[in-house]
Amino acid sequence: MQVIRQGRQLYLILLAFLLIGGRYPASSQNPQLQTKNGNVFPTVGFTCSQGDANPPYYSIAVDSAGNATYQSTPQSAAKTGLPYSVEFLASSATRTKVFQLTEKLHFFRGTFKDIDSGGQVDTYTLSFSEGNVHNQVTYHSSPNPPVQNLTTLFGRISTTLEFGRRLSVFEAANSVGMDAELQKMAQMIHAGQLAELQAVTPVLQHVASDENLSQVCRQRAQAILNEVKFRQALHEVGIVAL
Repeated sequence: MQVIRQGRQLYLILLAFLLIGGRYPASSQNPQLQTKNGNVFPTVGFTCSQGDANPPYYSIAVDSAGNATYQSTPQSAAKTGLPYSVEFLASSATRTKVFQLTEKLHFFRGTFKDIDSGGQVDTYTLSFSEGNVHNQVTYHSSPNPPVQNLTTLFGRISTTLEFGRRLSVFEAANSVGMDAELQKMAQMIHAGQLAELQAVTPVLQHVASDENLSQVCRQRAQAILNEVKFRQALHEVGIVAL
């Protein structure tokens, strides 16, 4: 039994390392982050640098086929030197919204008007690439509704994927923080503050089936999975977006 327990602990530590580590060094922060298809399809990118927040930096790329890549540099990367990287398939609603808003913004040619945000230090970059075309614009805060919508959408995607990162860490450490994290995630789902929930389904499934976790945590994870499935069913008939 001791050997089995040690083997499980080693597996969870390795899982957390892979989920947190990704494949790229922290120095590879790049506004032109690409999806797994590279430059094959038109791609919209978004980066956020947000000071003392965790993560202080993240980047998302979505191509016209729906392939998406997320990369962040959580505060723990300062010790490991490794970012967190995830590839997933974006929902059709998100893909459509991203490219419709990008078109309204003329594919990020030119500049955006910044507004005084009371000393806000967050910096955002939106980019578009297709073939030899590479446009990007950097801003801090914008009165432009399409810019605001894109900023909010990408922020919600990041928040969702960061839940997945933290849940993996909590599971590997068998942390008591797991229950509070799941409760917070459920609250934000109900408040409509998360997006692309299907991207963290594998993590939730692993938590829900881990018999070494408390029954309460497994049940909370399963309840969130049920909610995600319900929303996916609604999404398929055009009622709600993920």
